[in-house]
Amino acid sequence: MNSIYSKKMAEEYVWYFKMSIAFGLLFTFCIYRNMSGITFPVLTAGLILFSVMFLDRAGIKPGKDSLPYFLGIMLLGISTCMTANGFFHFFNYAGIILLFMAVMIHQFYDDKNWGFAGYVKKFFIFSWTWFISLSEPFRHRITLKRGDGGEKRKINRNVTAALCGLIAALLFLLVVMPLLMTSDRIFSQVFTDIFRVFDIESILENVDIWNIAGIILTFLVGGVGILSFFAAVFR
Repeated sequence: MNSIYSKKMAEEYVWYFKMSIAFGLLFTFCIYRNMSGITFPVLTAGLILFSVMFLDRAGIKPGKDSLPYFLGIMLLGISTCMTANGFFHFFNYAGIILLFMAVMIHQFYDDKNWGFAGYVKKFFIFSWTWFISLSEPFRHRITLKRGDGGEKRKINRNVTAALCGLIAALLFLLVVMPLLMTSDRIFSQVFTDIFRVFDIESILENVDIWNIAGIILTFLVGGVGILSFFAAVFR
């Protein structure tokens, strides 16, 4: 679309990354195990708000002609929580995605004279660009922008020293702990009781691993999805 906006996103990547995390949390709260509940309109409103903020950060102000698109997205969001019909849910989801793509395309192109074929072509191109942009969140590296190279080397040395100290402490415990536990019965009993409290197997039995995995996956879909979407928009 425009390399200026792509460069702007790269410069402001930390901000976009933080906002994507916030949207991922909202996305997870609104639709995890409840993709058509009362919180779905909240998600569509959040989607519009975050998209306006993302565009504004890049110096783009959505015009009044964007309002019908946003209104359509909100109405589809409200409609989704008002029915239990899966058929309508599917087309509402598709409609929201298409309207969202259309309003983003509208910010960069003069689409007044486009026909149906023109929109379909742009949708396919944009969908492919979105797909190949899924790796964008993982390509950027958030680096410390403090001081010169000497200060960065100092930070690296401090990190290395801390890691070496941690490894040395762990090795010391691995050697000393068995000796203490075999030489002192009271010490041995105390640590046996502590390890019994923190029984990993018992803890795992009471933790719903699949539920946690589902929450993490939903969060990634929301956070990575919106960040890669705007990476595609600004290409």
